[in-house]
Amino acid sequence: MASTHSKQGLKNIIDVGTGPGLPLTMLLELCSEVQSVTAIEPSPTAYNHLLLQFSKEKRVRAVQQDFLQFNHKNKSLDAIISVSSSHHLDTAKFLQKSRELLSEGGLLLVADGMISPFSCRKSRQSNLLKHHLRYIADTLVINSAEQKLSYDETKLI
Repeated sequence: MASTHSKQGLKNIIDVGTGPGLPLTMLLELCSEVQSVTAIEPSPTAYNHLLLQFSKEKRVRAVQQDFLQFNHKNKSLDAIISVSSSHHLDTAKFLQKSRELLSEGGLLLVADGMISPFSCRKSRQSNLLKHHLRYIADTLVINSAEQKLSYDETKLI
C-alpha cells in the first residue's frame, strides 16, 4: 500500500496539533501534490497564528478542536501527520482515532519528542512540564508596547 502513496502522493491529509503551522508550511513547500489539509489545533492562540499563516493558502482548512473529538466525513485520507503534538494526547486514543480516520493503506506520520518514563498521572504531568521547560525558557521574550501582541499572546508570555 505504501507504494500507492509514492506514486500518487499524499493528496488529502490531517495535521494534528498544527500549532502556528511552520512544519505544515515546509511540508506544503516540499509536497506540491498535497491537495487538501485539515489542520487541527485546539489552542486559541496557536489557532489564530495558524489562520494568519495560511490566510492565502486554499489547500489548508484550519479547525479549532481537540483531535480526539474531531469527526471527519471524508474517509479517503492518505495520511495523518503530527509534529511535536502527539505527546499531549492519550497515546492509545490517538492511535485508535487515527485508525478510524485513515483510508486503507493510509499513513500515520509522527515526529515527536518522548517524555521520561512515568508511573502515574502526577509523574506524567511532571515529566511533560519538564519536557516543555527545556525549550520554553529559550523562547521567552520581553513584552513591550511596540510589539503590539494580542491579549492571548501577552498572557502566554
